[in-house]
Amino acid sequence: MLIPEPQDGEYGEYRIELQGVANGGEYTLASSYIDEENLANNQESEIHSEILPNTTDSFILDFNKDHPDQTNIQSEVDFDKLIELTNILYNAGEIKKESVKKLLILRFKLLGRQYDKMINSKNNKQKQLLKIALKLELKLLNKTLNLYLSKKWITEKAKSILSTNINFLVEKLK
Repeated sequence: MLIPEPQDGEYGEYRIELQGVANGGEYTLASSYIDEENLANNQESEIHSEILPNTTDSFILDFNKDHPDQTNIQSEVDFDKLIELTNILYNAGEIKKESVKKLLILRFKLLGRQYDKMINSKNNKQKQLLKIALKLELKLLNKTLNLYLSKKWITEKAKSILSTNINFLVEKLK
């Protein structure tokens, strides 16, 4: 995708939606800046992920013309998206045990509530503590996925998709 004359600031935010078709697959979303002399500067942002069929991955590209090195791509993943992916992965046979699916969905719901509490907190100290706890819980959940993979309760594809999206959430919390 090429944006010939990108805008800065609020109007320099571009929404990118990737649609999974056929069998889905891996993708890379990257940004770089081409200056007035048509020279491509170094790649500023890059995301690697995998998409499932009939799903959408959404991102915001925040471009800064004066400082292209500050260009940022951020996933719009949320806990509802993780629940949706978990159900799709289970129905596709990528999550082998129903109990694992139910446990993951329960954890995503609980973490979603914790996230909402953090966002709505008026107390900055409480907000920071909730953010730290949430990041730790998400990192622990990634380790749990490794355990599920070692027990063959989930496939490598399920682990990869869920871990990548969990990592997107961790990034949003920085």
